[in-house]
Amino acid sequence: MNDNIAAYRPFTTKCPWDIIDVIKALALYFFLVSLGIPALFYGANYVAGKDFMQNVGENNVIIILSVFVNSLTSLYIIYMVCVEYKQPLISIGLTLVNWRKNVAEGIKKYVIALPFFALAGFLTDYVSKQFGAMPQQQEIAKRVLHEQSVEALVFMVVFGVVIAPVIEELLFRGFLQTALNRYLGKWGAILLSSCFFAIVHMNIYVFLQIFLLGILLAYVFQKTGSLISTMTIHAIHNGSTFALLLMFRKVF
Repeated sequence: MNDNIAAYRPFTTKCPWDIIDVIKALALYFFLVSLGIPALFYGANYVAGKDFMQNVGENNVIIILSVFVNSLTSLYIIYMVCVEYKQPLISIGLTLVNWRKNVAEGIKKYVIALPFFALAGFLTDYVSKQFGAMPQQQEIAKRVLHEQSVEALVFMVVFGVVIAPVIEELLFRGFLQTALNRYLGKWGAILLSSCFFAIVHMNIYVFLQIFLLGILLAYVFQKTGSLISTMTIHAIHNGSTFALLLMFRKVF
């Protein structure tokens, strides 16, 4: 790698964007996800009519809107990094340098961590039952289990396995973690970015699993400086989850 480019790798120099930039990006993300998608959905329903929505499919529309609002967040981050701060994309971990090595590293680390995710799931289930609570599935899991359209299922899988890992890794590792590292150091940034990552998924029953996944992703990003490795882990994790859900559909 060219020495001038290598100097911009994450964690090699002081991150130029600060906590205010992070707050703006997170605020935009939360606003678009929590209010933007519902508003656009009802707006599309009003303009196009119920017949159109039924023909296209509610889940298809939601996925399309999700891609749109998540893409806006990603573009905003890239604008801040590349235009406002005049940094190359490698400064947020977007590089294909050593991509085979980083993919292999992601796969290896995920396999090692997999038993801990399973243990976290069993622990959450056990504690929930002790308190008489019934663990609730994530919204995407409910949609996969009840969706009858093959086309909609394909859209959901593509979004969950390809698009979501790219966008979420760009936001939580490439942008958020690098900024937090500036203030909190390595482990402070890893833990806090992982906590934000778990909170965004808005389901207390999967918080521990998502938090542990976030720690793995943040640790691997800190080690490799490449989002290719973390996107690989994220895609495998989401893909495994979808595979289990689809198997569950066939069994039940």
